Amino acid sequence: MRHFNDIYLFLHVARCGSFTAAAQQLGLSKSALSQSIGSLEQALGIRLFNRSTRSIALTAAGERLLAASAAPFAAIEAGLDRLREDSDGGLVRINAPQLACDWILLPKLQPLLAATPHIRVEITVDNRFVDIVGEGYDLGVRLGDDVAKDMVALRISPPLTMTLVASPQYLRDNPPPQTVDDLQHHRLIGLRLRHDDGTLLPWELTVDGERREYRPAAQVVVNQGRKQAALAHLGITQVSLPLVADELAHGALVEVLPACAVQYPPLYAYYPNRKGHASALLQVLAAIREG
Repeated sequence: MRHFNDIYLFLHVARCGSFTAAAQQLGLSKSALSQSIGSLEQALGIRLFNRSTRSIALTAAGERLLAASAAPFAAIEAGLDRLREDSDGGLVRINAPQLACDWILLPKLQPLLAATPHIRVEITVDNRFVDIVGEGYDLGVRLGDDVAKDMVALRISPPLTMTLVASPQYLRDNPPPQTVDDLQHHRLIGLRLRHDDGTLLPWELTVDGERREYRPAAQVVVNQGRKQAALAHLGITQVSLPLVADELAHGALVEVLPACAVQYPPLYAYYPNRKGHASALLQVLAAIREG
């Protein structure tokens, strides 16, 4: 990679046909530019320009260097332009749980995407705990307590309430539980985050003012779609309150043991702690932040 910078300066002088014009274009002094071209000529052992007090002209060797170097440098410049376009617009890859996608991301991103069509967003709905850097994501969303310490975290929601719900049809056929112990007599819908992990995600419930862990003996197990399972009258499940707010308001679902609801930390968007983030990512973060 010898003399690449000097060759780049040579191309500007050759295109401009003037040291003065090229120096102005490059933001250099005429003397510094002339010295760089002189150093290149000395290193190559050939004269690239014939100079007079009024003008310059390429020598035969200069013509050959121009022909040999113009196309490669043009390709590099085009590649840099494409890189800038990707940084200024481009694609933002997001990994987030279903709750964050439905409650926060889709509603808050709609105005940004409508106003900024060159920004593209790819959301992978995933309830697993993901290494976003290792799996190629620009941005992740998780509850605050689950954000890795080496990430920059941005709060995007109020605290999250989890509650138990069931459909009115299910509860007509199965009298609503009055205590946590009554849950053992009901059909329950559980969540498994990973198919290769045999454990179901436990429910945390508020019992007598204290938070307790309850392990449902689930008849139906899903990795997402608990709300849909409850709407299909398959039993009682624990879901986030914002995700079922409309169904509760319209009576499609009913809250069960509301005193057992539990509040969790807010959702946070998180991303690697480094400089030089793309403009698209920064605009997405501004759009989804709380408040």
